[in-house]
Amino acid sequence: MKVFLTNKRKEIFNLGLFALSLIPIILYFFVIYHRINLPFDLEWGEGAGINQIYRMLSGEKLYGEPTIKFAPLVYTPFYYWLSSALGGIFKQVTLAARLLSVLASLGAAGIIAWLVITETDNRLAGWLASVVYLACFALSDGFYDLVRVDSLYVFFLLVSFLLLRLRSKPAALAAGLCISLGFFTKQSTLIVFLPLMAYLLSKSWNTAWPLLPAVVLGVILPFYWIDTRTGGWFTYYILRLPQEHGFSLISAIDFWIGDLMGPLGIALGFGLFYMVFQLSGKFTRKKSELERDQGDLRMKSRAELSQHQVLIYLLFAVGAIGSAWTTRAINGGGANNAMSSYAAVAIFFGLSYGFVDDLVKNAAKQEDIYRSIFFGLVAIQLVGLIYNPFNFIPTAGEVEANRVLIARMKAVEGPIWIPYRSHLPRLAGKETFIHAVNLFELTGYFKGDVLPEGRKVIDQIRKNMCSQSFGMIIIDQQIPWIGKQLESAYQVDDSISSVYEGRKSPVLSWQNGFDAVYVPRENYDPAKCLGIFEPEGEN
Repeated sequence: MKVFLTNKRKEIFNLGLFALSLIPIILYFFVIYHRINLPFDLEWGEGAGINQIYRMLSGEKLYGEPTIKFAPLVYTPFYYWLSSALGGIFKQVTLAARLLSVLASLGAAGIIAWLVITETDNRLAGWLASVVYLACFALSDGFYDLVRVDSLYVFFLLVSFLLLRLRSKPAALAAGLCISLGFFTKQSTLIVFLPLMAYLLSKSWNTAWPLLPAVVLGVILPFYWIDTRTGGWFTYYILRLPQEHGFSLISAIDFWIGDLMGPLGIALGFGLFYMVFQLSGKFTRKKSELERDQGDLRMKSRAELSQHQVLIYLLFAVGAIGSAWTTRAINGGGANNAMSSYAAVAIFFGLSYGFVDDLVKNAAKQEDIYRSIFFGLVAIQLVGLIYNPFNFIPTAGEVEANRVLIARMKAVEGPIWIPYRSHLPRLAGKETFIHAVNLFELTGYFKGDVLPEGRKVIDQIRKNMCSQSFGMIIIDQQIPWIGKQLESAYQVDDSISSVYEGRKSPVLSWQNGFDAVYVPRENYDPAKCLGIFEPEGEN
């Protein structure tokens, strides 16, 4: 009778956790449904990616000398290439690129669930692990569905890791090629797999050796081919410009406190508990049993992972979290850089859930007490990841304001420059110009050096402003180095500020351009307009 009651309580607890876990899933799809098809920027860097996709579709060279009209991002191009292919098919570039990110995020969640279920034989553990990853949507500042490389990057990390677990030459070869694709999605892929690759090549050379040539050749040959065709500009953008980001001590500390320990403290604690117990050897199978099941990676008991296999997971986590930290701890490193660490934490949370579930089951008389504590902690972790979805959805007023702004832009004579939403003029049938993030990369905005190419672009912008080439300029946030020219040659158009006066959503809080719309002055002195570019920045 007692066993029956205990099992019944477990079923109730499991059902409760499952019901609670549905909330982050519902929130995720709710946000996506309400914003995936919006044609304007949801995040200030999205426009640069959209410009890059259109550049590919136009057939123009992606990597070349930066100009006032275009400069590429400092990410490798595979995500944008896939997005351009989808955009060319569906004829809706922004929607296609966001849909690719959504599918990649769901694919990543599916792989996390599969990994955990395979190792624990516990479907609820796998489900909860995938939920934890998707629930980190808010922690990433809502990057999972944006026109950004990060969701596809995490997907390739997980596919590569899944293949590396299979311990065969074909799997190692496939993993190496997948890591190469990951590199051409985001360069930090190599940092993620450096510890794990070193371990596998040293411990399992006979089966892991194809990994080495696949990664080396898969990265070097395409890189050399692209760099040669672009006259060295590929190296400039992919390797040179990323070095112009200074180290941020505040961001480096906040990664551990604000990104991980604060919101994911319980999940991290579970993962640490699991790792320590597994590596202690107490729950490791005998060597004879491991040899008998050498080709079978699915353990028959949830508490029987070999130390070798635990190390594989641990080294992947070290790489994923370490890479996230190195990219988060730089000036300009956003919360999106922490996404690989969220995937690693989610996996360890799922593994630890299955492990602790077994321990509680064997607790005999104290099972009910331990299970209550266990499920309570899991519930607290899930509740802690619940967020307000409306923080990530533009208001109806903001949507309408952007549409009205586009309509007004169509009536403007001459080109329009909107540095933080540089693709918006395209929706009004006008040409586009360089995005703010590209300009910042070139001019040392992220605590780096002001490069000669950046000086040249700034001078081009200043000359165009002084000649009043732009029929309208919209400044959402401050742009250094053009303040004098803007003040001299342009004046604020107050009529645009009335387009939207309602509540601002947090997701579009950076859009201040409705109050900073500039049109050419009728009377001004061009001779006083031009200034000299100063490396320190001039406002």
